[in-house]
Amino acid sequence: MSRPPRPSVGKAATALLAIILGAAVLYLGLPRTIAAFALLPGNQTLRLIQNGETVKREKLEALAASRRRALAGVDSGRMWSDLALAQLLLAEPRNGGGKPRQELVDQALTSLDLALRAAPANPHAWTRRAYADLLTRGPSRSVSAALVMSILTARYEPDLTFPRLELSLGAWRYFPLQDRDLVLGQVRLAWRRSPVRLAEIAQRTGQVAVIRAALAATPADLAAFERRLR
Repeated sequence: MSRPPRPSVGKAATALLAIILGAAVLYLGLPRTIAAFALLPGNQTLRLIQNGETVKREKLEALAASRRRALAGVDSGRMWSDLALAQLLLAEPRNGGGKPRQELVDQALTSLDLALRAAPANPHAWTRRAYADLLTRGPSRSVSAALVMSILTARYEPDLTFPRLELSLGAWRYFPLQDRDLVLGQVRLAWRRSPVRLAEIAQRTGQVAVIRAALAATPADLAAFERRLR
């Protein structure tokens, strides 16, 4: 009786290599899988915030906790930025007056430094950095500089159009002349997306003249804007 052929050394080595590579893929992918599950409790809250809705404090705390858990296994600029968002919203005075909780703003600034170190082209992180600087020292050159970076990295980002523009109008006098055209472009983009919201922001910030300057090249739009102010 003939013996069955033995597997060649080459085939055995190939099989062993496949096993090693498979184990490596599983090992490397496991932290990201765990992080994805850790993020789940905060994802719905994040979507509500991005849609402009107000969320309760306990949901913000759950959002922050979910990002901390995920960051324990994976270093991610996006997750650091989301954590900073939760920290900034938790820092805001509950009644709309008074001063923000500076310790939370400081924590958000640290989170944003880490976010931008990992992902320097993240427009949301730059916008949140501008807001954190605004809460710390009011309108300033650092606020306008962060907003310029946000616009340059994602000029047409839909969910940033209005919050970023409102921050920009609030810090308008701190924008160097060469950067003001960036803000005027955001005004025109906002007008195309929602004339109603743009008119509300113009009145709230007191920067009606800036909106007029941005729309001056299109008389029909400027006239429509003037009608909304009446």
